[in-house]
Amino acid sequence: MAWDPVDAARAQWRRLRIDARDAKVATGAACVGLGLGMLMAGARDRRALRRLTAVVKTAEADADAARRTAARDVAEAKRFGAQKVAASFFGVADSLALARQSSADTAAYDALDAQLHAALAANNVTPFAPEPGDAFDPATMEALRALSPPSGPPVVAEVLQRGYTMHDRVVRAAAVVTRDAEVSSSSSS
Repeated sequence: MAWDPVDAARAQWRRLRIDARDAKVATGAACVGLGLGMLMAGARDRRALRRLTAVVKTAEADADAARRTAARDVAEAKRFGAQKVAASFFGVADSLALARQSSADTAAYDALDAQLHAALAANNVTPFAPEPGDAFDPATMEALRALSPPSGPPVVAEVLQRGYTMHDRVVRAAAVVTRDAEVSSSSSS
């Protein structure tokens, strides 16, 4: 069986482990190996040369894709890295809001609430609460209960918990009670 430079180059490429950090080095090493294979073959066979060129181009494209994917993943991790930490404070914010509602002196609770939400805002976490009568949006709200059977588009009747976003991504959906929009318009007329 004759030595095939394409098979030798592919075998060498399989031995190289592509890591996102070392993709450029791995591509360069494969190219050097392919170049040696071409020299050994004498570069007489044009078809083998085209096949080798295709293997090199594919390897370079794979390495570039790995670098782009790794860079995107690192950027996402930096942008949303504080999401778990921020989510651990949502229960504290909810308890604080309930305590403020049941207490006669709300000044201390207001100060704590302001500090807590300032800390969350420093990490790009912002609270949002839909208003009663707003259209129900399943992307940002979670309906825990419905006051009337659905016969049309639901609207918000009551907000049970605020929702939170981080860089325009919903971290926690607002918990709401919904009602039918038709019921609210017919009862008000």
